[in-house]
Amino acid sequence: MKLDIQETLLKQYLTSDLRVDTKRWDKLINDDWKKLDNGKYEEQEKAVKVAFDNSSHGDITQVLIKIAILNDFYSTNIFYTLEMAKHIVGLHNKINIDRKIKNGDEDLVEQIANIKLKDKKGESKEICYYSFASKYCSHHNEVAFPIYDNLVSKVLLAFNKYWNFSDKFKTENDLRNYKTFKAVLEDFKKYYNLSYSFKELDKCLWQIGKEEADKQRKRKQKAKEQQKEAKK
Repeated sequence: MKLDIQETLLKQYLTSDLRVDTKRWDKLINDDWKKLDNGKYEEQEKAVKVAFDNSSHGDITQVLIKIAILNDFYSTNIFYTLEMAKHIVGLHNKINIDRKIKNGDEDLVEQIANIKLKDKKGESKEICYYSFASKYCSHHNEVAFPIYDNLVSKVLLAFNKYWNFSDKFKTENDLRNYKTFKAVLEDFKKYYNLSYSFKELDKCLWQIGKEEADKQRKRKQKAKEQQKEAKK
């Protein structure tokens, strides 16, 4: 989705001297998140935690459950769930995913994300499930692995456009390198002097992006309705 996030929207979440309004952001993390869509996201997080706690990367059934729940709750568009499960189990047998997650090895995200599949013609193709891989790693170690999301990416780009908090990226595509994405989040925290965890920061940035995305959808829907009325 193309999202044009205006400076006026971002300023609603900043103080008059253009620093992060921590009271407003604390509300996003706590009250707003818990109430969002009648508590849907809060309850989903609890379910994900149950699925991921003490689970194995070597047990294909447990891996399938984790993939299915992420796919359903976060719309990660994994159409080949069994193939992805086999990919993760095979990867674990080669590199020990447990150790890499514990150590916060950023390369793991891209190792999980990039999978070779065969299309209907039997030809091999490589697909990158970048957002899914970041979520898979994050739910095992949220301290070391921030979640990549398109909305978060667009909000970071908008903040950088107006206030240039980081010199590490210029485009959304730059953020599709996981090490760069994580470094940019660190720059954001440093620039605004924030002590939020990656998880808390994700909740804030994602909700800001969602607010604009929802407004855009409503504007498009209203425009369609007006066009229909005009044709009558």
